[in-house]
Amino acid sequence: MADKLELKTVLAAIDLGSKESWEEFSDEEKKSVGFFLLNRYVSNVKTSNQDLAEHYLILVNEFVNKNFYLVSKHPKLMWQLMCACSHDSKKIHFHEWMALKRKKDDGGKKSQFLQTIYPNAKIDDIQILASMTDVKQLKQLARDHGYTDKQINDLKL
Repeated sequence: MADKLELKTVLAAIDLGSKESWEEFSDEEKKSVGFFLLNRYVSNVKTSNQDLAEHYLILVNEFVNKNFYLVSKHPKLMWQLMCACSHDSKKIHFHEWMALKRKKDDGGKKSQFLQTIYPNAKIDDIQILASMTDVKQLKQLARDHGYTDKQINDLKL
């Protein structure tokens, strides 16, 4: 039976930014690493710290998802890119599976507001951010971007 790495071991190594771990894995263990599935876990941290959740989501998108299919032909590079997404805290976090959404968002109030704040963001990223953010956090984001209380109330988030 082939040696397989446990998901929690792989995620912990990525959280700690352990780029050199790749060299320590056996050939069978390296083959067991599925980067497409792994990126769905790494990009989603279950936490009350919005900055930490955004950190992983944005960095995985920037480092791993760009040119994914081209870079995926180089497993060591993929591993290093995954590890580059680690947070400065060097703590192990709980990563949940992020399912692919099949249904298109109807462009709800949260998504529309986030699209005005982040006009260059992909619609999928906006939808994920909208699902992770509560109304209180959105109102604070609006204040941080110079919205008045009247403008915030008019948004009807």
